[in-house]
Amino acid sequence: MNHTSNIRILGIDPGTNTGLSIIELTEDLVIVKIDTFTLDLNNYILDTLSNFEKEADRLIALEEGLKEILEKYNPDLIGMENAFFNKKFPLSGLKLSSFLGVIMMTVRKHSKQTKIYKLQPKYIKSIVSTGNAYKDDMLLAVQNNEELGKHLTLDKETEHSIDAVAIAYSVMKLLEKYPYVLNNT
Repeated sequence: MNHTSNIRILGIDPGTNTGLSIIELTEDLVIVKIDTFTLDLNNYILDTLSNFEKEADRLIALEEGLKEILEKYNPDLIGMENAFFNKKFPLSGLKLSSFLGVIMMTVRKHSKQTKIYKLQPKYIKSIVSTGNAYKDDMLLAVQNNEELGKHLTLDKETEHSIDAVAIAYSVMKLLEKYPYVLNNT
């Protein structure tokens, strides 16, 4: 556990716009605070670069942005959406896998003890809404959730930061069900 008595869970929604959320909890698992961020990995990409160079620069930007968050918050647990494959966009799963690899590598460089949970999208959606929820459904579900909604200013959130909140919240629910996971990290 980190140096404070509170527990910090980092939720990560990986992608070209990576959503990040830190849910800070008391030891009794009551939410104290939620911070959210969105890393736009296209911000530093020049149009003159090749596709390979653009992708490499996105991955470097992801590592650097995530490293800052890890150093600032030192999370106890991390949840991230696992890779999934969409029949309409088959290459998106391969791209997502690159992001997941950089995330896992960056977390391990920061702390070998931090436990990472790779969660399926349907599981995350079922915790906050329904297993088939769309982006707008997730926004409403987070907004209407008594534990989450009061800690967020939703007009300042992106769909990616909302998804990251749902991911961190899903890890929180796992922690409620299996409290020993903090001691086994």
